[in-house]
Amino acid sequence: GRTLLLRSEAGDATKAKALLEESLALASSAGMTALKDRVGDLLRQSETKVGERLLSHSYPDDLSGREVEVLRLISSGKSNRDIAADLFISTNTVANHVKNILSKTGTANRTEAAAYALRRDLA
Repeated sequence: GRTLLLRSEAGDATKAKALLEESLALASSAGMTALKDRVGDLLRQSETKVGERLLSHSYPDDLSGREVEVLRLISSGKSNRDIAADLFISTNTVANHVKNILSKTGTANRTEAAAYALRRDLA
């Protein structure tokens, strides 16, 4: 999991997080306290590192890293409520990101935004 976290692709970070969460569950159920603590630390660190990495990228139309995350989730068909749950933010924050995405990309709705993401290899 840690190797995937160090890579720059968002899909890899998602896979890494899933692997770490699975490792945490296995270590916990096996009573492996030291391993469980270490994996928990890695999960907490991953949230910060992934966020920093997303912010350091340059995206088209001045999209922020978080807006690109939201755009990817829109492209996968997720609702604002689902996106909020996935990113641990409020639905109001998601709505603001969506509004900014539509404005910055010149798209009129979520479907056009998803098409925009696909054309620019963001999804």
